[in-house]
Parts: sequence; structure tokens; C-alpha cells
Amino acid sequence: MLIYISIFALFAATCFVARNWQQEKIYVVFALIFLVLFAGTRMEVGCDFQAYYYRFQSLPPNETFMEVIQRGEPGYWIMVYFVKQLGLDYPWMNFFGAMFFFSCVGLFALRTPNAALFIALMLPILVIQLSMSGFRQMMAVGFLMLSLLGYMDQRRWQVFVFILLGSLFHQSLILFLPLTLAVGHQFSIWRVAIAFALLSPIALLLSADRIDVYSDRYVEEIYGEMESSGAIFRQGLLLLSAIVFEFYKGSMKQLFPKQFSLLRLFSLLTFAVTPLVFLSTVVVHRLGYYILPVQLLTLSMLPYAIFPNLRSANFGQMLPLGVYAAYILVWFGFARHADLCYIPYKSFLFAL
Repeated sequence: MLIYISIFALFAATCFVARNWQQEKIYVVFALIFLVLFAGTRMEVGCDFQAYYYRFQSLPPNETFMEVIQRGEPGYWIMVYFVKQLGLDYPWMNFFGAMFFFSCVGLFALRTPNAALFIALMLPILVIQLSMSGFRQMMAVGFLMLSLLGYMDQRRWQVFVFILLGSLFHQSLILFLPLTLAVGHQFSIWRVAIAFALLSPIALLLSADRIDVYSDRYVEEIYGEMESSGAIFRQGLLLLSAIVFEFYKGSMKQLFPKQFSLLRLFSLLTFAVTPLVFLSTVVVHRLGYYILPVQLLTLSMLPYAIFPNLRSANFGQMLPLGVYAAYILVWFGFARHADLCYIPYKSFLFAL
């Protein structure tokens, strides 16, 4: 537990160091290299480690590439195929996946004037709970961040291509396909509504098989009762940031016009997803991973909208950092999975 808390504390402290934009980019590079090594070299750490190890071993050595791409959600299996072709063992899957994911994080974080705050806030959930315990959805979230960069830059093709690529790892990402038509220079609820009305049926059709699986597993629970008790708290964090954003959306639009459309869209999406906790906490848990990058982007920008000057904005960072510090402390203190899956931390580079 101490190593995770210490890393969060170090990242949080870095947010208050005076620096220019060039220093900010250098910090992002070094922070993400560290996270690649930390998350990518883990050994028997994370709730997914053993399950994905058995999946890795289950791919027959004589299976051809054409057979591999016919498997369900083939993105993962293509990675397994090439890692095995290189003669490497399972831990390298996590390393290559971490390299991709944190590269996407770096590009996304640099869209905020305070990338250090974004990286600190992502540690409890996007680093520990996702990248260290959900390989396929980690890859999907990485592709989603690349598509959201296209959304902010008005590149509809980029949104479309990266959502499709991400869905090869976790097919639930195809539900975000309507973002392709929602791209626009100005945020419009009508454009968003029409986009979801037109493309949602196609997205549902493309993911029909997996939706049946998810429905049986998470909603109908025909394989046994499944619940994510932490999902309520994580959704609470998303909802809190969405509420604060709505209070300051005028200032946010003025300060960050290029990002505003995306921030407003995911704020409304947070409100729409919240009632699903009464249907399935696991569904909300999965969808929350897709919403979180944008909400962390929002939180890294809000201090500039709430406080009138740079000195006050730097002080305002304490609010989101305090909330996420409380979350990581409570989670490690009381969550059964935290103790079972992450303690002690072990790496094939070093052991602690």
C-alpha cells in the first residue's frame, strides 16, 4: 500500500512546482516512462494477471494469423500472436500494452494547461485499477483517448478509425461510435442527439453478440451474482466533477473553447449513465472507465475557471487532489480487491 500512496503523493506535490510549458512536457515524458515501468513490469499484481496469463497460454502454437483474427475481440489475440512469434513470455504483453496506453495518456494530458494534475488524478483509477487490472479495456480506453483528440481537432475520420480499432480489444467501445457524427465546431445538444439516434442502432448491431454476453453476465447475472461496490463511489466522483463543471461552464467555454464541446458532452453523458447504478453496478463500472479521462481533463482545467488568477488556481488544485487522495486511502484501507490484487507490489525489474 505504501508504494502506491507514495507515488500519488509525489505526483501531487509535483503539481505545485512552478514551471513553464517546456518543463511541463519534460515532466510528462519522465512521469509516463515511470508509469510504463511501474505498471508494465508487474508480476502477479492486478486482479487480471492470472486470468490473462491463462488466456495467453491458451493460444495454440500452431494457430495461424488468419485463425487468430477470427477470434472474438481479436485485437488482444493479435497481440498475443505477435508476442509469441517474438519468443517472448506473458509479462511482455503487459509491458507493450502499458507502452501504448501511457503514450495515449501523454498526448491526451498535454491538451490541458496542467498535465501534472491530470497525471496525478489518474493514478488511483486509470493507472492502478485499469492499467494494472484490465488489459483489454485499458487498450480500448487508450484508443478512445486518441479518438477524442480527433474530436477536439474536428477530425471525424480519426474519431471513427480509433473507436473501431479500440473495439477490437473491448467491443463495448463501439457504443461510442455516435461521437463520429457529433463532431462540430460548436457544441449542440441537437447534433449529439441526432448522432446517437442515427448511429446507436449500428453500434448496437455491430456489438450484438457481446451485448448479449454482457447482459447475461452483468444484468441478468445468469452466471451468478456480480456487483462492483466501488462503482458507486467512482461514479460519485464523476458526477461531482460534472456538477461543478455545469456551474462554471460559461467560464470553461471562454477559457478552453477547443475542448469545451467534448467536456460538455461527457458531462451530460455522466448524468445519463448515473441512473444505471440501479440496473448494474458492473455496467457503470465499465462505462466509467471510458468517461473518466474526459472528467479528469475537466478537473485539471476547472481551477482556472473557478479562481481568478494563476496563484489562486494553483491553490485550487488542492481540492481535486484532496478528493482523490481520500479515495485512494479509503480504497486501499477497506476494499478487499486492493489487498488481494495489489499488495505486495512485485516487478520483474525490482521487488518491493
